[in-house]
Formats: sequence, C-alpha cells, structure tokens
Amino acid sequence: MHEILAEEAGDCGAAHGFALALALRLNRGGAMLWIQEERARAEDGAPYPQGIAMMAGKTMAGNSMAGRAFDPARIIMLRTRDARSTLWAMEQGLRCPGLDTVLAEVTGLAGACDLTASRRLVLAAREGGATGLLVQAGSGARDLKIASAARTRWLIGAHQSRRGLAGEPGRAAWRLHLARHRGGREGRWLREWDHEHGRFSAIGAGEGAAAARSGASQALSGDLPALSRERADQTRGGAARRGAAAR
Repeated sequence: MHEILAEEAGDCGAAHGFALALALRLNRGGAMLWIQEERARAEDGAPYPQGIAMMAGKTMAGNSMAGRAFDPARIIMLRTRDARSTLWAMEQGLRCPGLDTVLAEVTGLAGACDLTASRRLVLAAREGGATGLLVQAGSGARDLKIASAARTRWLIGAHQSRRGLAGEPGRAAWRLHLARHRGGREGRWLREWDHEHGRFSAIGAGEGAAAARSGASQALSGDLPALSRERADQTRGGAARRGAAAR
C-alpha cells in the first residue's frame, strides 16, 4: 500500500500521472483496477485514454514502442459514489488474485482513511498480492498529517518537461518527495517517465542543479525505492500464507 498526494492543489494532475506510471512500472502482465470517486472525477477530470496508451508504451496507431508495453485494455475502470465506497472497492480489489495493481482516487483522504482503514487495505494487499496506490484527489497535501499503515507516502509536484527534438512536448516529469518510507530512507528526486521503456529516468544533471538552486526540489542521485522488490516479497508472503492455510 502506497499513498500519493499532491504538494499543492495545482499538482493533482502530476500526482495522478505519477500514480499511473508506478502502476505501469509494477505491473507484471495482470489487470489493473482503476477506481475513481465521483467527486474526484468532477474535480480532476476523467482519465484520458490516448494519454494512458502513450504512457503505457503505445503509439497513436496502437503499436508497441517496447516489448513490455502494457495493454490499456487490461485496465478495469470503476466509478464509486463516495470515499467510503471507494475504500471498500479498493479493499475487495486488493484481495483479488487476478489483479496486479489497484489505483484509487479519493477525496477527503484525511477524513475517510484513518489508521484502521489503512490497516485493512494493507492486510488485503498482503492477502491478495496486489499493489495498492491510494491517490488524494482534489487538493494539495503539503501539510496534511494522516496516521496511516501504508508502506510509503509520496508528495508529488509537477516539473517542467524537456522538449523533444522537434519542439514537441516532452516526457512527464515530477518533483518527488518520499515523505514516509517504513523500513527505508526518505528523499527527494527529479524524475521523468520514459514511456518507450516503461521506467523512470533521472533528469539531466544541469537541469536538476538549477532546480535545486531555485528551491523547487533537491535532485538526488540513485534510483527510486525498489517498490517492485517489495511487491515481489508481498506476493511470496501471500503465497506462503495461502499454502500454510491449505496445509
């Protein structure tokens, strides 16, 4: 279970894009459940199919840019009435062995997902083996204090993209602040999404240094925390528990 929050209200689109990129990165060929609360849809808009396809490594013609491109047809979209039904649907999805990732957009995270609710989601993720990505929609969360059992909490800010060779818009780029990491280190990074290869890439050192001097972000070297390894550990743990129950 991982929480993804926008630094400011204007960064909500960046937070959703980062959540999608994480879901694509962690996917191992299974289906993805995308849950969107009605209020979140009204405030932040509906997912854009062509944009999802591009981030997933598909050209506008539907061809794969890379051998491991994710097929957007494996995304199951679900709309919910309120935060309570969103969290219930997320818990059920995390228990489903046919899903790799469950991405949920919820408004009013502080009032809806307390420590007890987050523990239920964590237990569901362990039992089912899926990765849960809970996105705070509709507002910024720089100073939001929420007690949670989630493994990580990310604060996401939008970063200027580098233009392509022909002047076209560049890759999606973010200021990443890992504000909480149970059992690991926190940190800040500047990263962009390499949709052709389905991975995060460091933004050029010169641009990162300029951003750090401006106070927008601190560019750190190294990779993001190995969430993929954590997911593999959860899956193995879930399989071990299911095997023990069978015995």
